[in-house]
Amino acid sequence: MKISFIIPVYNCKEYLPACVASIQTAVAEDYEILLIDDGSTDGSGAVCDELSAKFSEIQVVHQENAGASAARNQGILEASGELLLFIDADDSIDSAALGRVLADPHTVECDLTIFGLTFDYYHNGKCYRQDPLYHDYDGVMDRSCWSNNFVQLYRDNSLSPVWNKVFKRNMILAHNLELDTSMFLYEDFEFVLRYISHCDTIWNVPQAIYHYRQSEDEGNAGRRLKRIPSIPEFLKPIEAALQQLPQEVSTTSRAMVLQQLYLVLAREKIAASDIQTITRICTDYQKWSKKRLLPLEQDRFQKLLLEGRAMQLWLRNKKTLLRHWIAVRVKALRATRTPIVN
Repeated sequence: MKISFIIPVYNCKEYLPACVASIQTAVAEDYEILLIDDGSTDGSGAVCDELSAKFSEIQVVHQENAGASAARNQGILEASGELLLFIDADDSIDSAALGRVLADPHTVECDLTIFGLTFDYYHNGKCYRQDPLYHDYDGVMDRSCWSNNFVQLYRDNSLSPVWNKVFKRNMILAHNLELDTSMFLYEDFEFVLRYISHCDTIWNVPQAIYHYRQSEDEGNAGRRLKRIPSIPEFLKPIEAALQQLPQEVSTTSRAMVLQQLYLVLAREKIAASDIQTITRICTDYQKWSKKRLLPLEQDRFQKLLLEGRAMQLWLRNKKTLLRHWIAVRVKALRATRTPIVN
């Protein structure tokens, strides 16, 4: 069965060759690598062409910059493989482990394959920490099983990204699925939710196979959230996708995941906000939470939101930023002493 690897490429010429090499080592035959150059300006497009000229399995599409989702959608249209994997150009995979997964009959038999990932933290080009994350269930989950495990799958970060999965291209095409190009955060999660709504069986592999290169600029998500007027508006596509899940996924499970995602977004948005904006965030959350079943026990952060304690949230954020500033410098010191060799 042919396998298509879809790689959106934007200004990452430094990492792209290693990413491609990790795929080539994992698969021996009957595969293609689609490099979707999304209007790169750093010479990445030329690197794509060089790789394509050198390896017959690599194809290149150059397009004007439209974002990762548009690049992935183009990759879906260009792909000829029955199995699809999405890889980010600055990441890599555990070649031997992925090779075993792709050779296993479960990958073909099941509607979706999920494996674990590791967040690799770098400083000055050196990996100083790896945080593996995966769902513990080992084996094939039928619809009842994965529905019962839905909340834990979300907590284990097994559902949010597209790049720790093997998709079936015929399922994507049959249900006219594509990534929402209007979203700039959690668009992967929204796509995955719509995909799994059609899944009967999911094979889960409890092993960290995908290596995600963690940016040293960990505040980027918060700055992107400044572009949206309100979190409730931003969450509407994801809430709609949650409603499309099969009835085996309980109402409580859907509400818990939506609640947890809201609180994550609120923390990230507050991290880049002034007191006036934090006050609006509190007001939005108060109105939003009154309309929904929220089964989670209230933690300290959630209570501050509900009580409208904008000043306390602002001070809490300042303390967090100070701890982060100290931690970054400690990490930098460690990186110069104990780099991790993959």
